[in-house]
Amino acid sequence: SLLRYSISDHCPIHHEPTGCGIRAMIDLCESDGGELQFFGKEKADSSVGTGIIFPASFMFPYEVLPVTEGYRYYVTTTFK
Repeated sequence: SLLRYSISDHCPIHHEPTGCGIRAMIDLCESDGGELQFFGKEKADSSVGTGIIFPASFMFPYEVLPVTEGYRYYVTTTFK
């Protein structure tokens, strides 16, 4: 899936449903804000082309912080 976040868009802290397996996300552009954050405190690198793979389970809650300027694009998929 291709996700686009505009100014003030965000995704509150959550986790993927049980049985999803692994989540992968690749950052496609630079903007202010919109970082991927785990456990309400650990921010992932948000450089263009950076990919992150993490278990899609209740043990890895994450959120996308609000975009403050520009647009943030991610490509994301889930593997079972």
